[in-house]
Amino acid sequence: MDVLEKARARRTAARAAAERAALDWQDAVVESIDQLVDQLRLAGVDRLACFEAAVRPALDGEAWEEREDLVTVAFASDAGVLRFTPSDDERWATSVELWDDLRSALSRIHGTDVPASLVVDLDARVAVGYEPLHCPDVGIEPDLVLHLVRADSNEPFASLLLELPDPDAAIDRVNDLLDRYGLEPPTRPEHEPGECDLGLGEEDD
Repeated sequence: MDVLEKARARRTAARAAAERAALDWQDAVVESIDQLVDQLRLAGVDRLACFEAAVRPALDGEAWEEREDLVTVAFASDAGVLRFTPSDDERWATSVELWDDLRSALSRIHGTDVPASLVVDLDARVAVGYEPLHCPDVGIEPDLVLHLVRADSNEPFASLLLELPDPDAAIDRVNDLLDRYGLEPPTRPEHEPGECDLGLGEEDD
């Protein structure tokens, strides 16, 4: 084997090793998500804690430390959309971490970054799903809305807006993940300008 062939063989081996490493990482994320399924089916279990316990071990430590920079959170109120700092409130910080775990997992699985934002009702201090997927008041058109529902309630208390770069190719995989989580599928209700349930875009009297 000449020098050129040896170099080519080394590149091929390195590429194969990188591909195996990527697959191993993806498998680890998927496995951690699968572990969540049985936990969520246990009566009275806090789904938030279960998801964090299942997914966190599969995430990169450095990314975990930087998640406040990775997630954008905003409160919707009559005063407008207010920025929220996760460290201000442990409960909200935990919700943000949960959804960033899911965002990170989906990003790893699809091989591309999946932006995410969490919208909550400032007055009620409850996180709510941002619907519809297209809001004429603020012009946001996420491709998917995921809801988090506590085991002791039928109402979602946190939602993630996912903007998939290639929704046609990814939607089947995402739907499969939604089924595994037991999460609600995306919905597409419509409303006229100024009729947003969160009060976004409404003018003051």
